[in-house]
Amino acid sequence: MTLNLSHYRSYVIGLESPGEHCYENNTSYTFSHNDKSLDFVFKIAPCAFVKLSIHNINCQGVGDVMRFRVRTVGESDFESWSSERTGCYSFDGSEFIKVPMGWRIYEWEVTKNGVTNYFSDSVYTAENQNNTFVINY
Repeated sequence: MTLNLSHYRSYVIGLESPGEHCYENNTSYTFSHNDKSLDFVFKIAPCAFVKLSIHNINCQGVGDVMRFRVRTVGESDFESWSSERTGCYSFDGSEFIKVPMGWRIYEWEVTKNGVTNYFSDSVYTAENQNNTFVINY
């Protein structure tokens, strides 16, 4: 598409959301005749579904502590750390939650007997697919 920008101050380029989706980084760009780049990047991801299954399978007692965080690949930062799970913690999510499809990276730290260890793993969540991410520590 060729645009003659000499007669106008600015343009707005927009994207109408294509139905159900769980992620979008931008749906509109404004540019003027002084802009050098005419690249417009719209990132949209359909929904996938995930639930967690977290179990302290080698419980040492009330001093055990675990916390985790997650990042969707393509996002620059991890979400904040979860609250601490202590003692002989066990949890199986009862419902799947909507997340953007794609790779999700989980990190968790576990303290047992005063020693802290760090772990990470990833899961690919495909469009409309249910995924259970298991953390056994």
